[in-house]
Amino acid sequence: MTGSIGAPGLPCTACGILNPPGMRFCGQCGGSLGQVCAACASVNPPGFRFCGQCSNPLETLSSPAPAIAIAPPQVVQQAERRQITVMFCDLVDSAEISDQLDPEELRSLLLSYQGAAAAAVERHQGTIAQYLGDGLLIYFGYPSAQEDDAQRAVKAGLDILDALRRLNDQYRSRQIVVQARIGIHTGLGVAGDVGGGNSKREQLVVGKTPNVAARLQALADKNTILISGSTWKLVAAYIECESLGSLRLKGLGDQVEAYKVLRTKNVQGRFHASLHHGLVPLCGRQKELQLLTDLFALSLSGQGQTLLVRADPGIGKSRFVHEFQSQLQGRAQLISAA
Repeated sequence: MTGSIGAPGLPCTACGILNPPGMRFCGQCGGSLGQVCAACASVNPPGFRFCGQCSNPLETLSSPAPAIAIAPPQVVQQAERRQITVMFCDLVDSAEISDQLDPEELRSLLLSYQGAAAAAVERHQGTIAQYLGDGLLIYFGYPSAQEDDAQRAVKAGLDILDALRRLNDQYRSRQIVVQARIGIHTGLGVAGDVGGGNSKREQLVVGKTPNVAARLQALADKNTILISGSTWKLVAAYIECESLGSLRLKGLGDQVEAYKVLRTKNVQGRFHASLHHGLVPLCGRQKELQLLTDLFALSLSGQGQTLLVRADPGIGKSRFVHEFQSQLQGRAQLISAA
């Protein structure tokens, strides 16, 4: 059987309807009317993979099913309740600056400010959650948390103010001063995806904590960092602050204890910071202390000794060595705490 597809008298194998010459698919049911061999031009019934006349491989002429693109379902992150330190940073007198600069120059200034702030935040492992015009919403403790997030936030704030002072050198000839005010608060919040419809989802923290940080930022002076009492309790051993007493924040019923950040303290690690609050008596290490005392006595007699104190982080190695050094009571100390 040779000829062209849709030759007269060639019925559709699916519904039996005769189709005009030249048709490749049935006008009644859409079924294939046959496949033509490219080698010998023979017409083969639908479903043949090889030509029945010359065994040449046939192309499938059946209509492929239309492809339907199915977007993957949006994964909504499970909201979680956690402690977080929130920082709000905002430029001072940004409207006046915009009045003095061409829009392109203003954009360049804002990008320089945002870049300097981002570098400081990343250096202390924080996250810029949103760019709000000339303001920044910054998280310490979300999405990743550190044991000293509050301390990192305050140090990042100090670094931002230092960076802005250096940035001012570029605009001194224009009599433009770039300054910022910063507010920081530590508290509970619910973190997760927000947004709906076609809007892009964002991961934000909701609750009282961001509101307190925003209100503290609004009350701060130029180039000043205000922190709440809850943040101060976590950083007092590392950061020197000035108490401003209890402040009533707009829209919030309770007064909030506030502190002005002055500078960092010269503190060597967490153990030395704990000396600021005083130490409780050491318990349960008498055997280890006696071993240290015996080895120290041998070293004084000329028999050199080496001892490695090893334990998991936070279990009290520095506290243990400090206690031993305190018991020497003025004797020659040939060891030092790690």
